[in-house]
Amino acid sequence: MSGHDSKKDSVPQSEASSNSLNANAAKNKHTSKTAGQNVLSSYAGLQSYQFNIKFGDVGKLYKVISIALSSKEKGVATEGMSLGIIPISILLFLGFIAGEFVAYFVGLVPSDFYLSLVGVDKKLFDKTMLKSAFLVLLSAVLVAVNNLFSGIVQAKSRLSLSSYTQNIYIKKHTLNKLVLEKKIDNPDQRITQDIDKLSASFMKVISQIFISPVLVVYYSVRTWKITGYIGPVSIYIFFVIGVILSRLLVPMISSKVFYQEKAEGYYRSAIYIPSFTARYFINLNI
Repeated sequence: MSGHDSKKDSVPQSEASSNSLNANAAKNKHTSKTAGQNVLSSYAGLQSYQFNIKFGDVGKLYKVISIALSSKEKGVATEGMSLGIIPISILLFLGFIAGEFVAYFVGLVPSDFYLSLVGVDKKLFDKTMLKSAFLVLLSAVLVAVNNLFSGIVQAKSRLSLSSYTQNIYIKKHTLNKLVLEKKIDNPDQRITQDIDKLSASFMKVISQIFISPVLVVYYSVRTWKITGYIGPVSIYIFFVIGVILSRLLVPMISSKVFYQEKAEGYYRSAIYIPSFTARYFINLNI
């Protein structure tokens, strides 16, 4: 009799566990469906995402750079190196300038080769060979050193920006507001991917911003002396045409990249379910 009663008791328990599993599965399925709908909705608004440069955001960029350059960590990426991020950034900037000058002198080497070959001048040829070998080796060393400094600056700035963002992210009610308001999709992914990409590119971009005006003025004057006004004007016209084409094509590409990264975040959220529940869904669909 007791065995019969235990069987009766086990039936409701199994039914309750089954109902609980079905409820959890339905909840996870609804979550996955919602994530999929988010992907579709983001795809529907894909054309509205464009790469627009606003000069009013320069102040925000300056704030980000100041936070990135405020890193106090020592020994990041290279154990024992105690230089701060600002001295390393200055060395990187000087390295980029040196690289540009070396590249200029490398461009003058072929003309010396032509003179030595046409004039059958062995001394000039040997001198040009030694000069070219030295410049190539110097250029390789500068590239290696600049890559090293870029990696250190990237590591230090990423650590500084990540720490700053995480401190704001984990404040009271901040996480709940971000999730409910949905102004930022997948904040965790933004902290990891966006900061990583910004850290990898901002120092290089900043260096080019300072170096490019000097190079433009220098080569404009050199070209003016050789070709007259036709040379610089032709280069500027070509530059304006390139800017217009880039302004038309870059928004198309950037919107696709934005959608891809956004969809990747939703995909990771959609598959974040327990393995037991995942197997349950697989068994249902077989």
